[in-house]
Amino acid sequence: MFQEELPTNRTTKAAMASQFDQEKRTRGRATWYNFQRLKLIKTLSKLNTPRYWTRNGWNVVAWEIVQQHMKDSEYDYSIRQIKYQERALKRQYDTVKKLIRLNGFHWDKSHRRVIAQDDLWRQLFESDKRVVKWRQMQFPFYEELYKGEIILH
Repeated sequence: MFQEELPTNRTTKAAMASQFDQEKRTRGRATWYNFQRLKLIKTLSKLNTPRYWTRNGWNVVAWEIVQQHMKDSEYDYSIRQIKYQERALKRQYDTVKKLIRLNGFHWDKSHRRVIAQDDLWRQLFESDKRVVKWRQMQFPFYEELYKGEIILH
């Protein structure tokens, strides 16, 4: 019985294998470089109008436009991969924003990272180990995202 459900001709098997490869490619994480992230941010900023929003974020049309813009630039990402990257940028932006609101912390435009005295960082590390990376990590998109908080509605 199980054998009867399996495809028997080569073209059907090839189509299923191709579909599986496509699904596998779009399920996995994509490699993103900073220039690609910047392209994503700029594309989203152009779509930053109520026409492309839903109550919970970007609508389907916006995601399709973003995907097409990325493909036009030869970056073949699935909508799922683009959404994942957008959420990652949001999380990073939120973390940096929270850090610079803390007393004694500020944004260094020239180095594009959060700056504070060593003792302030040590105190923060004791309460939240997840922020350790932000002591040295640059976030080159903070200013682009801060302009009207483009992708954070």
